[in-house]
Amino acid sequence: MGPLIDSKTKEYAPKKSKSVTIGARQILNYGDTNLLWKSLQRSELADVFRAILPTEQHTLNALLFFKIIVGDACKNAKIWYDGNYAKILFPQAKLDSQRISEFLLQLGDEKVQRKFFETYLAQVAKISGDVVIDSTGMPNEIDIPLTEYGCHGGEIERETRLIMVVDRVTHMPLYFRLVAGNIVDVSTLVTTFKLMSKLGANPQMTIMDAGYYSEKNIQALFNSGISFLTRLPAGRILYKSLIKQTNTTLETAENAVAFNKRALFIQKIKTEICEHTGYAYVCCDTKQRGQKMDKFIRDARQDNLSNAEISEKMPYIGKFVLVSDKEIGIDELLPLYYTRQVAENTFGFAKSSLNLLPLRVHSVETLRGYVFLSYLALLLSVEFQLNLRGLCSLQDALSAGHNQFCEVFGDDDVIPLEPNKQIKKIYSKLNLCGS
Repeated sequence: MGPLIDSKTKEYAPKKSKSVTIGARQILNYGDTNLLWKSLQRSELADVFRAILPTEQHTLNALLFFKIIVGDACKNAKIWYDGNYAKILFPQAKLDSQRISEFLLQLGDEKVQRKFFETYLAQVAKISGDVVIDSTGMPNEIDIPLTEYGCHGGEIERETRLIMVVDRVTHMPLYFRLVAGNIVDVSTLVTTFKLMSKLGANPQMTIMDAGYYSEKNIQALFNSGISFLTRLPAGRILYKSLIKQTNTTLETAENAVAFNKRALFIQKIKTEICEHTGYAYVCCDTKQRGQKMDKFIRDARQDNLSNAEISEKMPYIGKFVLVSDKEIGIDELLPLYYTRQVAENTFGFAKSSLNLLPLRVHSVETLRGYVFLSYLALLLSVEFQLNLRGLCSLQDALSAGHNQFCEVFGDDDVIPLEPNKQIKKIYSKLNLCGS
């Protein structure tokens, strides 16, 4: 406590330190940011990322890494930054709340995003031609034009719809756009593909859910030469006609298919789709049909349905119909259609790992900037995960990297501490053995 200098007040003089100070020394989290940074530097994404707001590169990179590593609200980025190697890599990052809001406003500029997509789609994306399109709701109470009441999945809530186009083969996101929550999926397909075309991407085939099926959309796809595979909505006349047509011919040994530990019957029928020649694939999932039939019969008897009413409904239970403009081999059909889950998985990752929700912005421009930031983080995350394939998940790699620290002497004199065995495997998998 040092010497007593006032016995009445019990005030002590500060005790002089006998230790020797050797510069400014800090210990920071190192491995997670280092893995991302070295991977980004070797990626084709690096150049297109650098072209986004060149004067704000440190802020962009710091927020990108924060979204991927932590996934928390941007207002907490400064806390993470102060204890992470990112403060050495990006010393000019502006992460105060006001500065982040100003940055997101710049990032939301339509010209900035259009320039990015033109470069990304032309030089980096490696478009296979086959795409998956889907949308998800982002519930919010923000009073902006993009927030409207929408009804999806039987629930009505205020939301903004995020539409995403993902390459079916590479699994890389290609394009996103935002629409008001009251705009239904079916009315967005043509506009989305027109916008992509202006940016240099022209899909050759699209896989989509029943929400995008309409006469207008199917006609537009036929007219533009874009092939499609989609589920036919159960309320369509064509759906009912196909179920009746195959009622006695579907469940035969010739139509039996095994897929993903499931047993199905699939019958192919050449038919007319919106005044064009196409193909329908009537499918019956035996397990689902059994479960749904069990529930249907019990509910029907409880509701006192007549035998005629039960007989009328029974042929439709546990069946779905896929339609396409082209003939697809039965063995290829379901593996092709269920690549649609690529988009669903992408949304799931964005919402969970990147914490896309809840939205905490208060203008259209800032919302566009925030979603664009999340989209960029998604691109880097997907590529990083693909490079780790066969070893571990992205989150496992970042968690392992979090346990590698570095010591800092001065402004940029960094000495990484020894990585453990798990982190060494990750560096090796990514060909970053010298990192």
